[in-house]
Amino acid sequence: MAFQKKAIILSAIIGLLIASSIIGALYMFASPKAPSIRGVAGAVTVAIASGTLEAAQTSQYDVTERAIEITVGKMSQLEYAISKRAEVQERNVEPSVDVVTLTVTFYLQTPRGETIKQAEFNLKGEGFKDFKLIIGPKEGLTENGEHVLKIQIHLKVTPPAGQAPKVEKTIMIERPFIVQADTSSLA
Repeated sequence: MAFQKKAIILSAIIGLLIASSIIGALYMFASPKAPSIRGVAGAVTVAIASGTLEAAQTSQYDVTERAIEITVGKMSQLEYAISKRAEVQERNVEPSVDVVTLTVTFYLQTPRGETIKQAEFNLKGEGFKDFKLIIGPKEGLTENGEHVLKIQIHLKVTPPAGQAPKVEKTIMIERPFIVQADTSSLA
């Protein structure tokens, strides 16, 4: 009997704690004076780079760039914390007799001349390679001035029998962008 009374009292206390937590959370989010997540977390300056690379064979294998854009603005710290920093999606991958490999490496060069590796992808086959990078303070975007996004592409085309590569070359693409103290919001 005493055990049942203790269990009932303990259940009531736990229920009150849960109810008070729920009421407090509802008040915080429903109150017109409750700060927004953006206001609480602050904002960080980021550069969002996106574009497409195309690996194709015309008379010879090559890689071309398509519409590489860099947008500088603000993002909430929460958005920044949960965002995927680097991603590549391949589309229209064409089968080939030859083995086509691309190693794509992204670097950020800061106004001080420091070069910081951002991401590297090992891709296969002809076709389009769509990429998106979010570069913020954790990736080295910590000062105003001119930065340079450098994209190093190593293309290697090997016959299927494992013979010497038909084509092997490295291409460097550079895109400068400016970070200023008064950048506008991305939201």
